[in-house]
Amino acid sequence: MRKRHLDDTEWAHAERIANELHRAGCDHNELRKVLGMTREAQSAATMESIMELQKLRLQHRRSLARSSSTSGYWETVYQATRPLASMAPDRAALVLGWAVRILMGKPRTLTTGGRKQWQQNRGR
Repeated sequence: MRKRHLDDTEWAHAERIANELHRAGCDHNELRKVLGMTREAQSAATMESIMELQKLRLQHRRSLARSSSTSGYWETVYQATRPLASMAPDRAALVLGWAVRILMGKPRTLTTGGRKQWQQNRGR
C-alpha cells in the first residue's frame, strides 16, 4: 500500500521549495511543469532522469525560453528541486504538488505593471 501523506522530511522539502521560489519571484507554473514531467514519468523514470531533463532544458534555454525571466525561473526551479533527485518519483510528485499549493497560497510579488493594474481594479 502506497503512503499518500508526506512525512516531516517531505513537508520540509515542500516548504523549502515553495519558499525559495517565492523569494526568487518565480512563477508557480514553472514548478507545475516539473510536477507534470514527474507525474508522466513515474512508471518509466527515476528522479535523476527528470533532473537530467531539467538540466537539458537549461542548456538549451536560449532557444526554448520565451523571455529572460523564464530561463531564470528554470534555473531557480532546478536548484530548488535538486534535493529530490534521490527520491522515488511518486513521492517527489507528492512533494512537488504540495510545494505548488504552498507557493500559490503566498502573496504574489507585484511588478510595476501588475501593481498599476491591481490598483486600477481595486478602485472599481
